[in-house]
Amino acid sequence: MDGVSFGEFDVISGLAGIGAYLLFRRKDPIAAMVLESALHSLVSLASDTGRRRPRWWTPAHLLGDEEMAALYPHGNLNCGLAHRIPGPLGARPLVG
Repeated sequence: MDGVSFGEFDVISGLAGIGAYLLFRRKDPIAAMVLESALHSLVSLASDTGRRRPRWWTPAHLLGDEEMAALYPHGNLNCGLAHRIPGPLGARPLVG
């Protein structure tokens, strides 16, 4: 299937937020291993595939509710920080 739901990679509830959490625990070997996998997944999601749509495109049926699906019947490429593709930028430590 093409596209992903808005919550799969965002900084609030998705993989970017999990990555940020793991960055604070990266000295733990298990956390470091999971972090590496999460970061690889985020890079893969953002990678150019030569497809018609980016991998992070959200189809209408995955937008969360009928109102959003009606507003964006062809899906959405939202670029907001919290819930869309810039979210992985939040997967970094906030302090040293």
